Amino acid sequence: MAGRFAAASILCYLIFLAPLLCRIAGLESRDAGYLLLIAALPALSSAITSSLIVGRDLCFAPPIIGWVAAFASNQVSDWLLAIASEAYFTWQFLLALVLAPLLSMGFSRLAKPRGISEAAIYVGESEAVEEPSAVEAEVELITCPYCGGGIPAGSIYCPLCGGRIREE
Repeated sequence: MAGRFAAASILCYLIFLAPLLCRIAGLESRDAGYLLLIAALPALSSAITSSLIVGRDLCFAPPIIGWVAAFASNQVSDWLLAIASEAYFTWQFLLALVLAPLLSMGFSRLAKPRGISEAAIYVGESEAVEEPSAVEAEVELITCPYCGGGIPAGSIYCPLCGGRIREE
């Protein structure tokens, strides 16, 4: 029941967002027909949705929750747009817009080692990868009497088959 209640509340919220979406799309009008449409259509749609999903018990609650959430979304979006319009049209923001790429280029130059080409860096990495194989070649290998695999000489158990090679 809680899952259906939550689903109905979310759907009612989305239905009640229709006026906000119309406003964002520029379809806003002040005539009575439009105002009736944006009031009646979401109310009817959310009531039908809630009664079909939730049933009889709490079918009145999701439209209320959806309406409150949509109203709060509208108020928060207006508040954020007012703050954003103040912040984005100042000389400080334009200065930050110019400084950000310049600082990025400066930091990338500081991070790159000087006097070493990229090819030399890659050669050094490939040599570092080859070193462990040279160390592995120095390890003395013996043959496991159970599976015949090559194992390090100091092994107590064979890492390949698990057989006991020697006492601890």
